[in-house]
Amino acid sequence: MAEFKLRPEVAMFAALMEARLREKDPLVADPDNEEWIHWRECDWQFLLDQLQWKVGLIDHHAEGDESEKADLLKSCVDAANFAMMMADHRGVLMRKEEKASG
Repeated sequence: MAEFKLRPEVAMFAALMEARLREKDPLVADPDNEEWIHWRECDWQFLLDQLQWKVGLIDHHAEGDESEKADLLKSCVDAANFAMMMADHRGVLMRKEEKASG
């Protein structure tokens, strides 16, 4: 994939996605958590159900007033994270170290 500068909106959204992943990551709070599993090891249907639920929340919050804007953004970020997890789960995201070795 070619290197290029991210649009400001994309860079901001990607930063929000990473912040949300870190916020929800139990290993950040407890590095010895043995019950935590990576999304690549999650059940596909679980990831799909979570994505669909988050999309429903987006629709709900989009119809709300000003007070729901923060919830709308959080649901958009969560949905994007679940979509990313699903792409990674199926192996369609290549990490740099995988490109170099294969």
